[in-house]
Amino acid sequence: MQAPAMDEPVIAMLKPDAQERGLANEVLAAVRDAGFQESLRRVVQLDEARVRRLFLHPLPAYVQHLCSRPVSLHLLQGGGGAEAFYDCKCAIRRHFGVPSKVRNLIHGTDEGTEYHLFLDAFFPELAPRQYSAGADLDLRWPAETTLQQALDCLRQLDEDSQFRHVSVSLTPAQADLCALQRRDWKRLRLGFAALHALPASAGGVGRLLLHARAQEDVRPLLALSDPKALLADMADPGRAVTLTDIDIPASELAAYANELRKPAPEVDRVLWAYPCLRWVAQLQLQGVSRLGVFQPRQPLMAAEFLSDIARLLGLQACGGSAGRCAVGAFSISGRRAQGLHGQDGSSITTPPMTPPAVPARHSEASA
Repeated sequence: MQAPAMDEPVIAMLKPDAQERGLANEVLAAVRDAGFQESLRRVVQLDEARVRRLFLHPLPAYVQHLCSRPVSLHLLQGGGGAEAFYDCKCAIRRHFGVPSKVRNLIHGTDEGTEYHLFLDAFFPELAPRQYSAGADLDLRWPAETTLQQALDCLRQLDEDSQFRHVSVSLTPAQADLCALQRRDWKRLRLGFAALHALPASAGGVGRLLLHARAQEDVRPLLALSDPKALLADMADPGRAVTLTDIDIPASELAAYANELRKPAPEVDRVLWAYPCLRWVAQLQLQGVSRLGVFQPRQPLMAAEFLSDIARLLGLQACGGSAGRCAVGAFSISGRRAQGLHGQDGSSITTPPMTPPAVPARHSEASA
Protein backbone atom coordinates (compact mmCIF):
# COMPACT_ATOMS: atom_id res chain seq x y z
CA MET A 1 0.00 0.00 0.00
CA GLN A 2 1.41 3.38 -0.98
CA ALA A 3 1.37 5.87 1.87
CA PRO A 4 -0.17 9.26 1.18
CA ALA A 5 1.92 12.39 1.46
CA MET A 6 1.47 13.24 5.11
CA ASP A 7 2.01 16.07 7.45
CA GLU A 8 2.37 14.93 11.07
CA PRO A 9 -0.17 12.10 11.61
CA VAL A 10 -2.52 11.70 14.55
CA ILE A 11 -5.20 9.16 15.50
CA ALA A 12 -8.51 10.45 16.84
CA MET A 13 -11.11 8.38 18.67
CA LEU A 14 -14.76 9.36 18.97
CA LYS A 15 -15.92 8.24 22.39
CA PRO A 16 -19.28 6.57 23.06
CA ASP A 17 -20.84 9.82 24.33
CA ALA A 18 -20.28 11.44 20.90
CA GLN A 19 -22.58 8.77 19.45
CA GLU A 20 -25.03 8.92 22.35
CA ARG A 21 -25.44 12.69 21.94
CA GLY A 22 -25.78 12.44 18.17
CA LEU A 23 -22.71 14.63 17.66
CA ALA A 24 -20.40 12.27 15.76
CA ASN A 25 -20.86 13.93 12.36
CA GLU A 26 -20.57 17.44 13.79
CA VAL A 27 -17.40 16.57 15.69
CA LEU A 28 -15.81 15.10 12.56
CA ALA A 29 -16.84 18.18 10.57
CA ALA A 30 -15.05 20.35 13.14
CA VAL A 31 -11.94 18.18 12.76
CA ARG A 32 -12.03 18.66 8.97
CA ASP A 33 -12.56 22.39 9.37
CA ALA A 34 -9.40 22.49 11.49
CA GLY A 35 -7.39 21.24 8.50
CA PHE A 36 -7.24 17.49 9.13
CA GLN A 37 -7.99 14.91 6.44
CA GLU A 38 -9.07 11.37 7.19
CA SER A 39 -7.00 8.58 5.63
CA LEU A 40 -8.61 5.56 7.27
CA ARG A 41 -11.39 4.76 9.71
CA ARG A 42 -12.06 1.79 11.97
CA VAL A 43 -14.98 0.96 14.24
CA VAL A 44 -14.04 -1.33 17.12
CA GLN A 45 -15.50 -2.65 20.34
CA LEU A 46 -12.96 -2.07 23.09
CA ASP A 47 -12.54 -4.42 26.02
CA GLU A 48 -11.12 -3.77 29.47
CA ALA A 49 -7.69 -5.27 28.73
CA ARG A 50 -7.16 -3.08 25.67
CA VAL A 51 -8.29 0.09 27.43
CA ARG A 52 -5.91 -0.58 30.32
CA ARG A 53 -3.03 -1.09 27.91
CA LEU A 54 -3.65 1.93 25.69
CA PHE A 55 -4.79 4.71 28.00
CA LEU A 56 -2.94 6.70 30.61
CA HIS A 57 -5.69 6.75 33.26
CA PRO A 58 -7.75 3.53 32.97
CA LEU A 59 -9.88 4.21 36.04
CA PRO A 60 -13.06 2.10 36.42
CA ALA A 61 -15.48 4.79 35.17
CA TYR A 62 -13.29 5.46 32.13
CA VAL A 63 -12.97 1.77 31.28
CA GLN A 64 -16.72 1.25 31.64
CA HIS A 65 -17.53 4.19 29.38
CA LEU A 66 -15.11 3.26 26.60
CA CYS A 67 -16.37 -0.32 26.59
CA SER A 68 -20.06 0.64 26.64
CA ARG A 69 -20.45 0.69 22.84
CA PRO A 70 -18.23 0.64 19.71
CA VAL A 71 -15.89 3.57 19.15
CA SER A 72 -14.55 4.91 15.86
CA LEU A 73 -10.84 5.43 15.21
CA HIS A 74 -9.71 7.94 12.58
CA LEU A 75 -6.21 8.13 11.09
CA LEU A 76 -5.74 11.80 10.27
CA GLN A 77 -3.10 13.74 8.37
CA GLY A 78 -2.24 17.39 7.95
CA GLY A 79 -3.15 20.23 10.20
CA GLY A 80 0.05 20.16 12.25
CA GLY A 81 -0.19 16.75 13.89
CA ALA A 82 -0.58 16.11 17.61
CA GLU A 83 0.17 19.67 18.71
CA ALA A 84 -2.52 21.18 16.50
CA PHE A 85 -4.99 18.39 17.18
CA TYR A 86 -4.72 19.01 20.91
CA ASP A 87 -6.00 22.55 20.33
CA CYS A 88 -8.68 21.24 17.97
CA LYS A 89 -9.84 18.68 20.54
CA CYS A 90 -10.07 21.28 23.30
CA ALA A 91 -12.01 23.66 21.04
CA ILE A 92 -14.51 20.91 20.18
CA ARG A 93 -15.07 20.17 23.86
CA ARG A 94 -15.60 23.83 24.66
CA HIS A 95 -18.01 24.29 21.77
CA PHE A 96 -20.27 21.32 22.49
CA GLY A 97 -19.76 21.22 26.25
CA VAL A 98 -18.64 18.15 28.18
CA PRO A 99 -19.80 17.04 31.62
CA SER A 100 -16.55 15.34 32.70
CA LYS A 101 -13.10 14.14 31.67
CA VAL A 102 -14.64 10.73 31.00
CA ARG A 103 -17.50 11.83 28.77
CA ASN A 104 -15.69 14.43 26.68
CA LEU A 105 -16.46 13.36 23.10
CA ILE A 106 -13.04 12.85 21.51
CA HIS A 107 -9.54 11.61 22.26
CA GLY A 108 -6.41 12.31 20.23
CA THR A 109 -3.06 10.58 20.44
CA ASP A 110 0.02 12.39 21.62
CA GLU A 111 3.08 12.00 19.42
CA GLY A 112 5.61 9.27 20.02
CA THR A 113 4.70 6.35 22.23
CA GLU A 114 0.92 6.76 22.31
CA TYR A 115 0.54 7.29 18.57
CA HIS A 116 2.51 4.14 17.78
CA LEU A 117 0.60 2.09 20.35
CA PHE A 118 -2.66 3.09 18.64
CA LEU A 119 -1.27 2.56 15.14
CA ASP A 120 -0.18 -0.97 16.04
CA ALA A 121 -3.46 -1.76 17.82
CA PHE A 122 -5.97 -0.42 15.30
CA PHE A 123 -4.14 -0.14 11.96
CA PRO A 124 -1.67 -3.06 12.14
CA GLU A 125 -1.52 -3.51 8.36
CA LEU A 126 0.13 -0.11 7.88
CA ALA A 127 3.93 0.12 7.78
CA PRO A 128 4.94 2.51 10.58
CA ARG A 129 7.81 3.94 8.54
CA GLN A 130 5.22 5.15 6.01
CA TYR A 131 2.64 6.37 8.52
CA SER A 132 4.91 8.25 10.85
CA ALA A 133 5.95 11.69 11.91
CA GLY A 134 9.05 13.24 10.42
CA ALA A 135 11.92 12.26 12.71
CA ASP A 136 13.57 9.35 14.45
CA LEU A 137 16.23 10.76 16.76
CA ASP A 138 17.55 7.51 18.19
CA LEU A 139 17.80 4.97 15.39
CA ARG A 140 19.80 1.99 16.67
CA TRP A 141 20.77 -1.30 15.10
CA PRO A 142 21.61 -4.62 16.77
CA ALA A 143 25.28 -5.19 17.54
CA GLU A 144 25.72 -7.70 14.70
CA THR A 145 24.41 -5.35 11.97
CA THR A 146 26.73 -5.14 8.96
CA LEU A 147 27.44 -2.02 6.93
CA GLN A 148 25.47 -3.46 4.00
CA GLN A 149 22.46 -4.17 6.20
CA ALA A 150 22.57 -0.63 7.58
CA LEU A 151 22.83 0.79 4.06
CA ASP A 152 19.86 -1.29 2.91
CA CYS A 153 17.82 -0.06 5.86
CA LEU A 154 18.58 3.60 5.20
CA ARG A 155 17.92 3.21 1.48
CA GLN A 156 14.46 1.89 2.27
CA LEU A 157 13.77 4.75 4.65
CA ASP A 158 15.06 7.19 2.03
CA GLU A 159 12.84 5.76 -0.70
CA ASP A 160 9.48 5.01 0.90
CA SER A 161 9.22 6.35 4.44
CA GLN A 162 7.75 9.54 5.86
CA PHE A 163 11.00 10.25 7.72
CA ARG A 164 12.97 13.35 6.85
CA HIS A 165 15.32 13.58 9.83
CA VAL A 166 17.13 10.57 11.31
CA SER A 167 19.83 10.46 13.97
CA VAL A 168 21.83 7.22 13.90
CA SER A 169 23.09 6.08 17.31
CA LEU A 170 26.20 3.88 17.24
CA THR A 171 27.95 2.01 20.04
CA PRO A 172 31.76 1.81 20.32
CA ALA A 173 31.57 -1.72 18.88
CA GLN A 174 29.92 -0.40 15.69
CA ALA A 175 32.75 1.86 14.50
CA ASP A 176 32.67 0.18 11.07
CA LEU A 177 29.22 1.74 10.51
CA CYS A 178 30.79 5.21 10.63
CA ALA A 179 31.23 4.81 6.86
CA LEU A 180 27.57 5.79 6.65
CA GLN A 181 28.62 9.39 7.28
CA ARG A 182 30.17 9.52 3.82
CA ARG A 183 26.97 8.52 2.00
CA ASP A 184 24.50 10.82 0.25
CA TRP A 185 20.73 10.46 0.41
CA LYS A 186 17.90 11.79 -1.71
CA ARG A 187 15.63 12.94 1.11
CA LEU A 188 17.00 11.85 4.47
CA ARG A 189 18.91 14.30 6.62
CA LEU A 190 21.20 12.22 8.82
CA GLY A 191 22.90 13.00 12.09
CA PHE A 192 25.13 10.66 14.09
CA ALA A 193 25.65 10.08 17.80
CA ALA A 194 27.87 7.92 20.00
CA LEU A 195 26.00 5.83 22.57
CA HIS A 196 27.80 5.30 25.90
CA ALA A 197 26.80 3.91 29.26
CA LEU A 198 26.70 6.50 32.01
CA PRO A 199 29.90 6.49 34.09
CA ALA A 200 29.48 4.98 37.54
CA SER A 201 30.32 8.38 39.01
CA ALA A 202 27.06 9.74 37.56
CA GLY A 203 25.16 7.95 40.31
CA GLY A 204 22.38 6.37 38.26
CA VAL A 205 21.44 4.00 35.45
CA GLY A 206 21.19 5.30 31.91
CA ARG A 207 23.02 6.02 28.68
CA LEU A 208 24.39 9.10 26.97
CA LEU A 209 24.13 10.06 23.32
CA LEU A 210 26.91 12.44 22.25
CA HIS A 211 25.68 13.99 19.00
CA ALA A 212 28.27 14.75 16.34
CA ARG A 213 28.25 18.28 14.96
CA ALA A 214 27.73 18.94 11.28
CA GLN A 215 30.53 17.28 9.27
CA GLU A 216 32.18 16.04 12.49
CA ASP A 217 33.60 12.53 12.40
CA VAL A 218 31.72 10.46 14.99
CA ARG A 219 34.60 7.99 15.47
CA PRO A 220 36.47 10.03 18.12
CA LEU A 221 33.23 10.22 20.10
CA LEU A 222 32.91 6.44 19.97
CA ALA A 223 36.47 6.11 21.28
CA LEU A 224 35.75 8.00 24.52
CA SER A 225 36.17 5.02 26.83
CA ASP A 226 37.63 6.94 29.77
CA PRO A 227 34.86 8.32 32.05
CA LYS A 228 36.72 11.58 32.62
CA ALA A 229 37.11 12.15 28.88
CA LEU A 230 33.44 11.35 28.38
CA LEU A 231 32.35 13.85 31.02
CA ALA A 232 34.74 16.45 29.61
CA ASP A 233 33.19 16.13 26.16
CA MET A 234 29.72 16.43 27.71
CA ALA A 235 30.76 19.76 29.19
CA ASP A 236 31.55 21.18 25.74
CA PRO A 237 28.86 23.88 25.28
CA GLY A 238 28.70 23.11 21.57
CA ARG A 239 27.90 19.42 22.10
CA ALA A 240 24.28 18.22 22.07
CA VAL A 241 23.93 15.44 24.66
CA THR A 242 20.90 13.22 25.23
CA LEU A 243 20.27 11.29 28.45
CA THR A 244 18.32 8.15 27.58
CA ASP A 245 17.39 4.65 28.80
CA ILE A 246 17.17 5.85 32.39
CA ASP A 247 15.83 3.58 35.11
CA ILE A 248 12.77 5.25 36.66
CA PRO A 249 12.27 4.17 40.30
CA ALA A 250 8.98 2.29 40.55
CA SER A 251 8.04 4.13 43.74
CA GLU A 252 8.39 7.54 42.07
CA LEU A 253 6.39 6.46 39.03
CA ALA A 254 3.60 5.13 41.25
CA ALA A 255 3.52 8.31 43.34
CA TYR A 256 3.46 10.41 40.16
CA ALA A 257 0.52 8.41 38.79
CA ASN A 258 -1.39 8.88 42.04
CA GLU A 259 -0.78 12.62 41.91
CA LEU A 260 -2.01 12.86 38.31
CA ARG A 261 -5.28 11.20 39.29
CA LYS A 262 -6.14 13.63 42.06
CA PRO A 263 -8.97 16.12 41.40
CA ALA A 264 -6.48 19.01 41.60
CA PRO A 265 -3.02 17.57 40.88
CA GLU A 266 0.08 19.56 41.79
CA VAL A 267 2.41 17.78 39.42
CA ASP A 268 5.07 20.46 39.15
CA ARG A 269 5.39 20.92 42.90
CA VAL A 270 5.71 17.23 43.71
CA LEU A 271 8.07 16.43 40.83
CA TRP A 272 10.67 18.88 42.13
CA ALA A 273 10.93 16.71 45.25
CA TYR A 274 11.61 13.48 43.35
CA PRO A 275 15.20 12.16 43.43
CA CYS A 276 14.92 11.20 39.74
CA LEU A 277 14.32 14.81 38.68
CA ARG A 278 17.14 16.09 40.90
CA TRP A 279 19.49 13.49 39.40
CA VAL A 280 18.60 14.54 35.85
CA ALA A 281 19.09 18.18 36.88
CA GLN A 282 22.61 17.36 38.10
CA LEU A 283 23.43 15.77 34.75
CA GLN A 284 21.99 18.82 33.00
CA LEU A 285 24.59 20.92 34.81
CA GLN A 286 27.24 18.58 33.37
CA GLY A 287 26.06 19.10 29.80
CA VAL A 288 22.89 17.07 29.15
CA SER A 289 20.56 19.09 26.89
CA ARG A 290 18.01 16.47 25.81
CA LEU A 291 16.03 13.73 27.51
CA GLY A 292 15.01 10.49 25.82
CA VAL A 293 11.28 10.39 26.51
CA PHE A 294 9.58 8.36 23.77
CA GLN A 295 10.30 4.68 23.17
CA PRO A 296 8.29 1.89 21.53
CA ARG A 297 6.08 -0.19 23.81
CA GLN A 298 7.04 2.01 26.73
CA PRO A 299 4.33 2.39 29.40
CA LEU A 300 2.47 5.61 28.76
CA MET A 301 2.89 6.69 32.37
CA ALA A 302 6.68 6.48 32.00
CA ALA A 303 6.57 8.65 28.87
CA GLU A 304 4.36 11.17 30.69
CA PHE A 305 6.70 11.20 33.70
CA LEU A 306 9.79 11.83 31.57
CA SER A 307 7.99 14.43 29.46
CA ASP A 308 7.17 16.40 32.60
CA ILE A 309 10.77 16.21 33.80
CA ALA A 310 11.96 17.49 30.42
CA ARG A 311 9.39 20.31 30.54
CA LEU A 312 10.30 21.42 34.05
CA LEU A 313 14.05 21.40 33.37
CA GLY A 314 13.80 22.95 29.91
CA LEU A 315 15.34 19.91 28.21
CA GLN A 316 14.43 18.90 24.68
CA ALA A 317 12.26 15.78 24.74
CA CYS A 318 13.15 13.27 22.04
CA GLY A 319 13.18 9.56 21.36
CA GLY A 320 13.18 6.96 18.65
CA SER A 321 13.24 3.32 17.66
CA ALA A 322 16.08 2.64 20.11
CA GLY A 323 16.56 -0.91 18.87
CA ARG A 324 13.35 -2.07 20.53
CA CYS A 325 11.37 -2.67 17.36
CA ALA A 326 11.85 -2.97 13.63
CA VAL A 327 14.08 -0.22 12.31
CA GLY A 328 12.09 2.79 11.23
CA ALA A 329 9.02 1.67 13.15
CA PHE A 330 8.95 4.60 15.51
CA SER A 331 8.84 8.35 15.04
CA ILE A 332 8.41 11.70 16.68
CA SER A 333 7.48 15.10 15.32
CA GLY A 334 9.76 17.06 13.05
CA ARG A 335 10.09 19.81 15.62
CA ARG A 336 11.94 17.34 17.86
CA ALA A 337 14.69 17.35 15.23
CA GLN A 338 15.83 20.78 16.39
CA GLY A 339 19.62 20.87 16.50
CA LEU A 340 20.12 17.71 14.44
CA HIS A 341 22.65 18.27 11.65
CA GLY A 342 22.30 16.95 8.14
CA GLN A 343 25.03 15.05 6.38
CA ASP A 344 25.63 18.04 4.13
CA GLY A 345 26.52 20.16 7.14
CA SER A 346 23.39 22.28 7.12
CA SER A 347 21.44 22.60 10.33
CA ILE A 348 17.89 21.33 10.49
CA THR A 349 15.85 24.13 11.99
CA THR A 350 12.44 23.64 13.52
CA PRO A 351 10.19 25.77 15.73
CA PRO A 352 11.45 26.16 19.31
CA MET A 353 10.31 23.78 22.01
CA THR A 354 7.52 24.83 24.35
CA PRO A 355 9.18 26.84 27.14
CA PRO A 356 9.23 25.14 30.54
CA ALA A 357 7.12 27.89 32.09
CA VAL A 358 4.06 26.64 30.20
CA PRO A 359 1.89 24.60 32.61
CA ALA A 360 1.28 20.90 32.14
CA ARG A 361 -1.75 19.86 30.10
CA HIS A 362 -2.83 16.84 32.14
CA SER A 363 -6.35 18.16 32.70
CA GLU A 364 -7.11 17.78 28.99
CA ALA A 365 -4.52 15.34 27.67
CA SER A 366 -5.25 12.59 30.18
CA ALA A 367 -8.61 11.91 28.61
